[in-house]
Amino acid sequence: MSWLIWGAVIATIAGFIVAAAMLAWQRSQGGGGDAQGKLVGAMIAAALIAMAGTIINTVFLAPA
Repeated sequence: MSWLIWGAVIATIAGFIVAAAMLAWQRSQGGGGDAQGKLVGAMIAAALIAMAGTIINTVFLAPA
């Protein structure tokens, strides 16, 4: 499970970098695009990763 979380963290960081580069490129070209949506998606992914332990404990390991 720890390898999966590390992989998710690395993918999220890469997503932030790619989205930021796309946003900078689109701004310099003067056009619109979907880079802001990708940046929001990376932020949501980061929040889910931060809450992963709590979510798993609550949903799967909660006493009945």
